[in-house]
Amino acid sequence: MIIARRLSTILVEYYLVHQTKSQKSKNITSVKNVTRKSLLKNSMEVKIGDIYRHSKKGGTYKVLAIAKHSETLEDMIVYEAQYENSLAKIWVRPLSMWNEMVEVNGEKVPRFVKV
Repeated sequence: MIIARRLSTILVEYYLVHQTKSQKSKNITSVKNVTRKSLLKNSMEVKIGDIYRHSKKGGTYKVLAIAKHSETLEDMIVYEAQYENSLAKIWVRPLSMWNEMVEVNGEKVPRFVKV
């Protein structure tokens, strides 16, 4: 949870730094809404704190944050495995991959499904 809060703070700071002066004056009072409204505008179906199941592998994951790639500004999902994983506990995946359809048993299904 601490990681998610820190990531949210960083995203809010980045958002505020890269606005025009008129945007800053309007949004400075609604900083708490910035991460939910502005940063999630392209990913309304993915919500921080929700649990999702990976359709291919079956593992469950908790969404910790929505982030931006530093070079491409692509939306990224930061998520945590809800099972013991020797490779890593925290993962990052582009939103486009998170939302894409994959083939499982000859059928097209969403890569991640909300539990």
